[in-house]
Amino acid sequence: MLLALDTATNAVTAAVHDGTRVVASHSVVDARRHAEILMPVIDRVMAGVPKSALTQIAVGVGPGPYTGLRVGVMTAMTLGHALGVPVVGLCSLAALAAAVPLDEFAVATDARRKEVYWAVYSHGVRRSAPSVSLPGELPIDVRELPTAGRGPLLYPELFARGIEPLDVDAGWLATEVARRQAAGEPLDEVRPLYLRQPDAKPSSGVKSVLT
Repeated sequence: MLLALDTATNAVTAAVHDGTRVVASHSVVDARRHAEILMPVIDRVMAGVPKSALTQIAVGVGPGPYTGLRVGVMTAMTLGHALGVPVVGLCSLAALAAAVPLDEFAVATDARRKEVYWAVYSHGVRRSAPSVSLPGELPIDVRELPTAGRGPLLYPELFARGIEPLDVDAGWLATEVARRQAAGEPLDEVRPLYLRQPDAKPSSGVKSVLT
């Protein structure tokens, strides 16, 4: 029994997978309240499922904005430690890609600062490493591909064709993790994939109270 969760996109999402199918899934789209929303979403999908029945936890490791992404990864690690079950990771772009029924496409999610996180997929295999870029700096052949995620919604003049889904759904994340494990394919390290420094930075020095 697998609990999957992700907070790397605008959706706060969780799902339960029994090894064969998704038995419960719920998402709330809110880009600013990941910490407040995540546990109620988890409680909802876990209703009727004893915590003792869980055998592992899967979490989307990004890339994503610093604060939201950290909420999901730290929650997964804390739950895994408390329940004594392993925690596995999956790139959140791969979770989005798992829901796309096309042979070749791109994924571009909102990275804020007028940038996108992106990668290209072909026949279910990632063809480029996750990157962060200004949308206009993406190669033209990438921007001409059908593109999932919020990138085309935010920058419609720069992407040729936007497709669903816009955000990660934990049901697809769980399904992809189960598929990879059954096929003996590797998963990702449970470590946030930030790709850049956080927006908030510590002060460079002590300020005088007299100034």
